[in-house]
Amino acid sequence: MLNFKKKLTLTKQKLFIEEYFKRENDFYFIAELKNKKVPIGTVAVFNYDKIAKIAEWGRIIILPEYNLAAFETAFLSIQFAFEELKINKIYGAVQKENKVAHRFDLSLGFVEEGILRSHYWNGKKCDDLILIAMFKDEYKKLKHKYNKITLGGELGRAGKRINIIPYVFRVRFLFFSKWKKTM
Repeated sequence: MLNFKKKLTLTKQKLFIEEYFKRENDFYFIAELKNKKVPIGTVAVFNYDKIAKIAEWGRIIILPEYNLAAFETAFLSIQFAFEELKINKIYGAVQKENKVAHRFDLSLGFVEEGILRSHYWNGKKCDDLILIAMFKDEYKKLKHKYNKITLGGELGRAGKRINIIPYVFRVRFLFFSKWKKTM
């Protein structure tokens, strides 16, 4: 989590990114428009624990003009965690005052697991953190919802390629790690 008491500089951000890419258990994604190859946002699956089969999800940022791509970006990152990393649970935390993000997380199928009271300095005050999680069976519901929205889309069954959402909002996931794998 960011510490808003300390000033964030470009140098500190560059150092964070350099160190971030060295982590073995963190996966950072850039979402881009498939047809234009234009980056529109980021999301991460991090703190991956191979033994416990869990990972943390978050750090989702989508450019405001592409906010309709947020659901798909979130889905693709969660799909990566469950299907590529073979986890059983994905978890995260959202500030209580960030009601938009909280509603978004719940719409994805995350379930509240608890609250850490006055736990996070948000730049103005100590805010509560709402702990959220999704298990594999809840992910299956999200996958069904995604396939229903896109009628299969790029990730559905073979032959189901019709999209009911505008193509401009279809995103491709760039996967940055030591493997340089493209999703």
